Amino acid sequence: MTEVMGYATKTAAVLAMREQGKRISDIAKILGISENAASGLESCAKRARNRSAKKVSATGSTVADLIPLSARQRLRPHAARREISTDRLIANLVIAIADGNLVDAVLDDGVK
Repeated sequence: MTEVMGYATKTAAVLAMREQGKRISDIAKILGISENAASGLESCAKRARNRSAKKVSATGSTVADLIPLSARQRLRPHAARREISTDRLIANLVIAIADGNLVDAVLDDGVK
């Protein structure tokens, strides 16, 4: 298998660039494939991920289940500016909140 821009596969490259907020048309140009091919790779990966998540959710919720898509979409530009995935940004945020003992300040829900 040949690496694509540092990713193991074209699918991995498409998913990483989508997480960075890039448009399918831009990704297709970067990878030298059609927009339909790029979109197909993304769709196939999402279906596989959904099947996998359903298996995992039988035993408990996954982080993807717990974070609404709308929240993830609002985080995309912040992740893109840092050139990291949305999932990595979420992990970094949780780590920073825990390390800074900021849970009460962030949630501001009155629990002490």
